[in-house]
Amino acid sequence: MHLVTTSIIDTWPQDKKTEILFLGEWCRLYSRKNEWVKRNHSVLKYHWDNREKLKRDFKYLNELYEYIIPIISKKMNAIHNVNYSNRYWRVLIGPWLSNFIQIIFDRWFMLQSLDNVNSVSTIKQNRSDQVPNDMAEFNRLFIEDEWNEFIYSLIIHKEKLVPKIIKVRKNFNKAKEENGNKKLKNIINSILNIYNKIFTLRNKYFFLNSYFPRWALFLVNLKLKQLPSFSIINPIPRINFDLSFRNWKILEDSEDKFLNILNYLIPLQIPKIYLEGFSRMDSVIKKSNWPKSPKVIFTANSYSEDDFFKVWAAGKIEKSSKLIIAQHGGHFGMTPLESHAEHQYIISDKWISWGWKKKDIPTIKAIGNIKIIRKKKYTSKSSGYGLIIGMEYPRFSYYLYSVPISSQYL
Repeated sequence: MHLVTTSIIDTWPQDKKTEILFLGEWCRLYSRKNEWVKRNHSVLKYHWDNREKLKRDFKYLNELYEYIIPIISKKMNAIHNVNYSNRYWRVLIGPWLSNFIQIIFDRWFMLQSLDNVNSVSTIKQNRSDQVPNDMAEFNRLFIEDEWNEFIYSLIIHKEKLVPKIIKVRKNFNKAKEENGNKKLKNIINSILNIYNKIFTLRNKYFFLNSYFPRWALFLVNLKLKQLPSFSIINPIPRINFDLSFRNWKILEDSEDKFLNILNYLIPLQIPKIYLEGFSRMDSVIKKSNWPKSPKVIFTANSYSEDDFFKVWAAGKIEKSSKLIIAQHGGHFGMTPLESHAEHQYIISDKWISWGWKKKDIPTIKAIGNIKIIRKKKYTSKSSGYGLIIGMEYPRFSYYLYSVPISSQYL
């Protein structure tokens, strides 16, 4: 059989009589059903259909993350010649590292399940093209076929999982970033920067993406005896890939085969903002007009994707600032698997819930849903149409929580 790892049709066998093994349902796009339905093919059973296995893997991957984070913290300190705490690096790198470990385990384990496969086609890609610039770009990459094909091919090559590897060429169309009206944005940002510099540099309470309604946030700031600051969105600069920053390992070879794969992939894939661009980012932070010595930092969702905020906040936490994170959506506190929530509980000094508590996490404070302050309450009607609210999931797995995962979306 010929292995196909993604939906990229260039990796399918040219001989239409060759049997195809699709690695998962993510390979079979519904929009291309008329193409794959005619081919002799099968789909590998998804390993996390076994929910008991999912629970075991979840525990194992969390323990592995806790094992790696102090090691990588020490490595980052050595590379950048700094001496930050494990908490600093957990705030900054933790969201990427925990997600990456869970994502790579899924890709790696599916490839371990191969049997009777004798060929695969992989695309020639430059290593640097698939290294994320920052956390925001990583969140875009891991749901794309190109990045996943690249990761699958690296693992296949590294572990020699398929006897015959066929190299193919394909040009990917890189989406152009939308700049919008830069001139107007720069004028507005300049005015707000002047305001922040004059009125808010000494603020003791800093709010960013708090989910307070604007009027409520204004009143909260006045109650705290300060003027509200304007949190200007700080764009992350594009960083050049430099292999000299990546010639290191987390640790020496291990008996744990998956840990060896992480040992290989983490130095190659860690976002450039944490390696090549770290010193540049640090200097940009020092010039920013955000508060210099905040007592409290409050956010609902900047803790994950906003690397500018994370570098700034991690530095302030090192100097005794307190971090408060507010619940920003559902699912929290309801299910046994919620890796994204556990990260928030650990890094925050207080975590504001919509009304529930956990005995084993005393830092959770039941305050209420600040997103819906004075918003219209919707009630059901005894007659009329029903509204079903659903959501979309990526075809590829991402961080683990109790939802349908990857192939299970069907």
